[in-house]
Amino acid sequence: MGAQKGLCISPVSFKRLLPNVSKGNYQMKKVLFPILLICGIVLIILTLYLVPERDVPDTLHFDSPQWHLPEGAKSRIGSGRVNVMRYSPDGNLLAVGSDIGVWIYDVHTAEPQSLIAAHASVINGISFTPDGKTLAAACEDGTIRVWDISTGERKHTFTRREYSFGVDSVSFTADGRILAATSFYNLDLWDIVTGVRKKPPIALENRRIDFDHLPYIMLGGSKTSFSSDRKTVASWGRDGIIRVWDITTRKQVQTITIQPASGQLVVSVNPDGRLLATTNRNEPIRLWDINTGTETQTIITDSRYIPNLVFSPDGTILASYNVNETIRLWDVNTGKEQKTLQRHKNKVMRVAFSPDNRTLVSSNYDGTLRMWDIGTGEDKKGTIGYGHQFRNVSLSPDGETLMSLGWGSNAIHLWNIHTGKHKKTFKGHRKGIAGAKLSPDGKHLMSWPVYNSTIRLWNVNTDKLKKA
Repeated sequence: MGAQKGLCISPVSFKRLLPNVSKGNYQMKKVLFPILLICGIVLIILTLYLVPERDVPDTLHFDSPQWHLPEGAKSRIGSGRVNVMRYSPDGNLLAVGSDIGVWIYDVHTAEPQSLIAAHASVINGISFTPDGKTLAAACEDGTIRVWDISTGERKHTFTRREYSFGVDSVSFTADGRILAATSFYNLDLWDIVTGVRKKPPIALENRRIDFDHLPYIMLGGSKTSFSSDRKTVASWGRDGIIRVWDITTRKQVQTITIQPASGQLVVSVNPDGRLLATTNRNEPIRLWDINTGTETQTIITDSRYIPNLVFSPDGTILASYNVNETIRLWDVNTGKEQKTLQRHKNKVMRVAFSPDNRTLVSSNYDGTLRMWDIGTGEDKKGTIGYGHQFRNVSLSPDGETLMSLGWGSNAIHLWNIHTGKHKKTFKGHRKGIAGAKLSPDGKHLMSWPVYNSTIRLWNVNTDKLKKA
């Protein structure tokens, strides 16, 4: 009978082994480690063997739109880390800027049409001309690249050689002839027809303009505010000096000096760029004529702190709100209070006017919304909410739908602006929603998460996820 080789530990032997193991690490390493290693290898082999072959298709590559998607997702938009997204003015195209270029998608089919600027540089910002025929991209390598959308042909490459840092954002003027590009210290203007940069650039000192977050941002203790037509920009800091520029002519048209900010200085430019509203902690609201630099109205309030000032779309009403649950509407021409809205039971977080100037939407710290009739000052539909604090509220371009995002919910909610009824809930992002935006026609909703680059494109009418 031939000798048999192998390793076998009887129950008795194993019991005898345990005291030795407890006495020293040497016996543990010498005997148990090889056993555990062999068991682990066998377990891995059995696991791989038992996985059905259909679960790991041979033709699926790591760059496939179907690779490792979240549950319920159909496909993935773009490639690389997504930095910025923009709808075309007509809402038919979606431009997605990532680390490897700009992807152009058909919004209706959710299919990619082209990839431009492939491997050019990290894309920080993108902008369409008002007619939707031209696209510009702000690149981390310090260049601005401009393409013809229909042909994909590059029309211009603007280089800012005197700067060693990238371009943050880009935006076209209303006529599409001038492209404004912002960096940390400067605002450059380029003529799209001739390709010539208008010199000198507008020096913003330490005041950074970001066109992607209109009309109000705060970066590094400094702020900017734009008029709705993007022809006027105001920038300010804690020194109490407000500088106003005409973007088209690149000239500083006004300097307004107010009291140095003891707290958060709030500035807002009205839609036509002719009027400026300011306030500060323990200070009244002041209205300024941008052309003359003179104060036109002083509005005395009992509010010690006003976090924001919002003009109505027609520029005739100024809304202010504070931490004591009160919203006030002011007549811009007379400076008199028109309405006081006091139905909130907690701190007001945001306000937004409807495009027709008839409705004001406000969000509350307790996670409720209210819709106010501006003419009567009445709460139109009572409390609207779902139990989570609202991080952001915005109205659709047609003014028919209100979109809300909550701090404590990974969901986007749509509300009927007229009835106050909840219309839709869109879920899909598991670890937080960074932002969402409705297309210009209100038929599609785009959302993007905090921690990855999976963008979701929804059909608002059918509730279906078109792309993810």
